[in-house]
Amino acid sequence: MLPQIKRLWTIINDFIVRPIASYKFDKTYNISTSGEIEREFLDAQNKNSLHHATYYQAVPMEYLNILFDLLPDDFTQAHFVDVGCGKGRACFYACQTYQRVTGIDFSPSLITDAQKNLQTFSGAVKGEIKFELRDASLYDLPDEPLLVYLYNPFDEYILRKFLIRNMEHFSKHKSRIAYVNDVCHDLLITCGFTREMKYNARRGISIYSLNW
Repeated sequence: MLPQIKRLWTIINDFIVRPIASYKFDKTYNISTSGEIEREFLDAQNKNSLHHATYYQAVPMEYLNILFDLLPDDFTQAHFVDVGCGKGRACFYACQTYQRVTGIDFSPSLITDAQKNLQTFSGAVKGEIKFELRDASLYDLPDEPLLVYLYNPFDEYILRKFLIRNMEHFSKHKSRIAYVNDVCHDLLITCGFTREMKYNARRGISIYSLNW
């Protein structure tokens, strides 16, 4: 009976609780971040990167709540960079705590949506928030301490290119990676990262740092 109850709760959570929480967040802050877009309907200048992308789906609010509860207070001093920001949900959540927030995405239409949301956003912005059209595989992280946020935006191929390109940054600044749905955990470990924290949700919610 227990597995049946668990399965029922999963269905209720996925199709009722989460959509309501997303709707409330968007409604409260006068933005639109919900919905799903399959990969074949995303636009991108780099077709190779598009091939390795996942579909668009904004991070569930419960995952953001869990992640930000995990983060120590001193993390708020870092620049929050969302790699694969989509329409900007995580950035709008973070900008109320972090002094600097940047969202990047390889999709022009998603960045346009994020920038439109920024114009209508009614929440308190603690410092600066911006969105940039950038390809993660070609992106050089800013030269300062960061909290790099990922919600499984692409597969291992792009993540490897991103990590290798920015390995010197992680070594120099000790920046952390906040990874929600960390399906590429093994790659991070292979590249020399250590999982500092993990929350055992249905999807892995973890904090990584370079072990050099």
